[in-house]
Amino acid sequence: MAKRTINTDSYAFSFSSITLKLDGEEYTVKEVSYNDGTEPSMVYGTHPVPLGMTRGPYKADGSCVMFREDFQALRAKLAADFYTKSFSVLVAYAEGTGTVEQDELVGCRLNKRDSSNSQGADPSIVKLDLAVMYIKWNGVDPFATMPNAGK
Repeated sequence: MAKRTINTDSYAFSFSSITLKLDGEEYTVKEVSYNDGTEPSMVYGTHPVPLGMTRGPYKADGSCVMFREDFQALRAKLAADFYTKSFSVLVAYAEGTGTVEQDELVGCRLNKRDSSNSQGADPSIVKLDLAVMYIKWNGVDPFATMPNAGK
């Protein structure tokens, strides 16, 4: 078994900020979770062994949690467009060296909301599930050629 050592000179990424941007206004997000990927399919033709593989459809998902006060401001802004208006979510995180990286969830729409309330000092929060067109991981598109649909 390899001996493990602790390197006190290394840096770790830490949280910086999460912002939901809608029509030039910014809303604070408490936490966010997101993922993306493809679903490749095998191409068989008439042969029993795959002849190749498709890239498959791309899919991105996300969810975020907002404090009730921030959510109410967002809800008022969206009004009747609550489930149809598109926006972006920017997630910035910094390395100990001061380098800031930023992921962008592009073309988001709300598709579910869930309220969580408890008695006591815990703040009231709202969880929002997001339909996401695509995710730019630190400014990089998921594919070399991208359609203009989500931009």
